[in-house]
Amino acid sequence: MNHSYTSGQAARLCGLGISTIKRWVKRGALNAYRTPGGDLRIRHDHLLDFMREFEIPMHHLVGEGEVREVLVSVDEPGIANILHQVLTGQDNIRAKCIENEMDFGCYLVSNKPGYVILQSRNQQEDMHRINAIRAAVNPSPIRMAMISTRDIVGYRAECRPEVVCRVGDDEQWVRELVLNLVGPVADEQSTYARRAG
Repeated sequence: MNHSYTSGQAARLCGLGISTIKRWVKRGALNAYRTPGGDLRIRHDHLLDFMREFEIPMHHLVGEGEVREVLVSVDEPGIANILHQVLTGQDNIRAKCIENEMDFGCYLVSNKPGYVILQSRNQQEDMHRINAIRAAVNPSPIRMAMISTRDIVGYRAECRPEVVCRVGDDEQWVRELVLNLVGPVADEQSTYARRAG
């Protein structure tokens, strides 16, 4: 693949800030080039090398036609139904919605999906769940999203999900969540879902 990314696209793919990406380029840890107009570009293969070296999850960079498995654990049936409808409507996504914690854990350990969507309960429990999920699938990388019907407060760096999302009144929040978690990089800023950090 000979594709190149802008610094903003690379930042979203890595779950990092644009200034962080630019710092890594300046330090030489991430190879980049400048366009004739002076814009920074990062080749696909260089971004993959960088992500491998720093153990940044890459499941969302799967090739065309590959299926991405998403495991969903949401308590509220209405939210679970909307998520399931949108996720199953994508050709390259296989969604599995599990409410029971024990069944969720068993499926997670045996299948090691690339993506998990959780419903926020409280900050303490959320952080415990995130750490437990990462430990269960280790060394496989995993990307997580945390959704909530209320504002979500910050997470400590060691247990931060890649995407946090506030549930909206329409289905747009689900589409934004899917784009930020498993889909192609969106050029516009999201109003519902955002990268954690």
